[in-house]
Order: sequence, then C-alpha cells, then structure tokens
Amino acid sequence: MRYGKAKKAETITLIVLGILVILIFMFPFYIAIAQSFKTQLETAYDALALPGAFRPDNYYEAVEKINFSASLRNSLIVTVSGVLLIVLCSSMSGYAIARNEGGYFKVLDRLFLSSIMVPFQVIMIPAYKLLKSLGLLNQLAGEIVMLVGICQKHPDGAGGCGQNRRVQPHSDLLGDRVPAVKADHGDHGGAACDVAVE
Repeated sequence: MRYGKAKKAETITLIVLGILVILIFMFPFYIAIAQSFKTQLETAYDALALPGAFRPDNYYEAVEKINFSASLRNSLIVTVSGVLLIVLCSSMSGYAIARNEGGYFKVLDRLFLSSIMVPFQVIMIPAYKLLKSLGLLNQLAGEIVMLVGICQKHPDGAGGCGQNRRVQPHSDLLGDRVPAVKADHGDHGGAACDVAVE
C-alpha cells in the first residue's frame, strides 16, 4: 500500500515538473506570438500582456516589406532543385562505389572522404571567383550549384551538409535579390560566411 502511494506521488511530481518544463519552453513562443499582434504602444506599456485586439497589420507590413512572395519562390526553387540533384547524384555515385571494389573506385571513395577535411574557408574565395567568372553571382542557378557541390562532398552523405557544413538558402530582406550562399561551421565555433555578396 505504501509502495503504491509513493509511486503515485512520484508520478504526480514528474507530471508537474513536466508541465513546468513545457511552460518554460513555450514562454518564448507566447512572447513572440503576443508581440506580433500588438501595436508599438501596447508593447511599450506591457510586453507580457495579451494584445488588446486581434491585429494582423504587423504581418501584412512584414510580408510587404520583405517581398515574401519572391523570397518564398526563390527558396522553393533552390530547395527543390538542390534536393533532387543531390539525391540523384549521391545515389548514382554511391551505388557505383559500393558495387565496385576496383582501384579506381577505391581512389574515388578516398577522394570524396578527403574532401570532407577541407574547411569551407579554403574554398570560399575560389568558389566566389568561379561563380563570378561564370556570371552566377546572385543567381538561383549559382546557389543551386553551390548547394549541390558542397552537399555532394561524399556520395553516402558523410560530410558536406551532413556534418558541420551547411548551405542555408535565405532570402534577402531588401527586395528581389536572390539569396546568398551561407556556410556555417557551428561545430568548430567559426563564423558564418557569405559567398555571393555582390
């Protein structure tokens, strides 16, 4: 009987703690959502209070200022095209290397693996010059090429985008400019670098 009461008390304690943890983690979302429907005066008066009325004007203004439709279109084109090309190239090259144990394929496999050890800062400037010489700076095709090239470091997914190198398509907030290529070395504490900056 005592064991049953102790088990029940432990369960209740865990549930209460779980609810508290959920509330703590959800609090920033509440702040962000509540602030998005407030006027500047309401935000200055009480940042934690609920908005006085449902006002989607802030969303309309944000969509208009950042040209959301163009940003969404660019992101969809780059993401869908990049993923399809990465899957196609990775599956074909990975199948060829896995099914053949000859010297050429072994060398090719080691070549793919060795490219993982090259930091992005080493290829950043050459990649920029290459894109500039090909006329692909600030072009969707240029970002797709960079996305596929960096993520295609190894056909089985090791390295490239899979570990500490990520290409993040993002839209410029100033207008119709095509998003720049961004490489993040989070595992090494490095700073993010933009390739297409013109």
